[in-house]
Amino acid sequence: MDASNSQTNKLLTAGIIAGPFFVIVSLLHGLLRPGFNLVRHPASLLLVGDLGWLQMIIFVVTGLLYIAGGVGLRKVLRSGIGSRSVATLFIILGLAMVAGEYLHLIRVSAFRLAHLLGYQSR
Repeated sequence: MDASNSQTNKLLTAGIIAGPFFVIVSLLHGLLRPGFNLVRHPASLLLVGDLGWLQMIIFVVTGLLYIAGGVGLRKVLRSGIGSRSVATLFIILGLAMVAGEYLHLIRVSAFRLAHLLGYQSR
């Protein structure tokens, strides 16, 4: 096996483990949070509170794994119906997970700034 196949296999493996990684690590994080109900609350609610940084890292790492999987799919799927689309969707999903965290940071920062300036929510 040459280096190119080895690298492609690593990229594809990253894409395969992205989903299970997110589910397992988010579930474990949820079990550590008092008052968090795995049945009622979405994983994104784990962003709130003292351990929110941990869930943020989980989202970003999962997004990067999906992006790597998409790059691997792009290398492997060269022809056929939807060959480019599948890889592109993996990459878009990864980018959305990473970008979502930055948007969350902006929203939280804006809320804190408004609170500090004395604005009241209606």
